Amino acid sequence: MVTNGKVILSEREQEILKKFENVARIKNEEEWKVLKNWAKDGWVSLDLLLGTAKLTESGKKHLYQ
Repeated sequence: MVTNGKVILSEREQEILKKFENVARIKNEEEWKVLKNWAKDGWVSLDLLLGTAKLTESGKKHLYQ
């Protein structure tokens, strides 16, 4: 969610995104949904063949703002 130009993440979304600060394997449907949602905004890079994901520099910037 975006409020006043700032992105607001739930605690669970933050937990999931932090797990993917470096490349990690997507382990369940919940992770997949969160990652897919933020990949649309360019925050996450997905490798569908390997089933892995990684936060982009933009994603790291927004996660730790």
